[in-house]
Amino acid sequence: MNLSKRLALSGAQSAFSMARPRGFGSSIGFIDRRPFPYRQISELTEANGERAVIVDKLAKVMDAGKAEALAGAITNTIEMAKEDVRRHCEESHSAFVAKECARLRVELAKYHGMVNEMLAKQRCEDAIAMNEIEKDIIRKKFDLHKELSQLRVQYYSGKLQLLKYGMVSFGCLAAIGVIGFA
Repeated sequence: MNLSKRLALSGAQSAFSMARPRGFGSSIGFIDRRPFPYRQISELTEANGERAVIVDKLAKVMDAGKAEALAGAITNTIEMAKEDVRRHCEESHSAFVAKECARLRVELAKYHGMVNEMLAKQRCEDAIAMNEIEKDIIRKKFDLHKELSQLRVQYYSGKLQLLKYGMVSFGCLAAIGVIGFA
């Protein structure tokens, strides 16, 4: 970049030195030695049309060769500045993209944590619900066993009572002689 600045400065200095009065009726030295004061359209089809316009403007003030050199220095400086701006923009964009990616990774990790926490909470709630269901089932089984045991006790107690009444009735009938053993 320093080289192009030096070229631009040296071109500008030579341009001012060419613009001094020359004598012979020309007080400033604006002599156009070309047959036409402007470039032809076919000359503007070069890769850099901007440079041709700059050369045309400078050629009004100085010699065409020096105008070409100065225009070259100016366009090189402009191109280098454009390239620096483009590179800086790309670097800034890359830094922004990297920063944004890092921020999104942090958010994604946070959301993963939240989802894992919600899943763990749901698993705990499911486990608690299953424990409650198992307790309820065990409680009902216990109640059924208790009722079954009470029914067995009542059954055996009724059976015993029946045997008792049957034996007493049999004994009374035998004592009266209703039942003959012969």
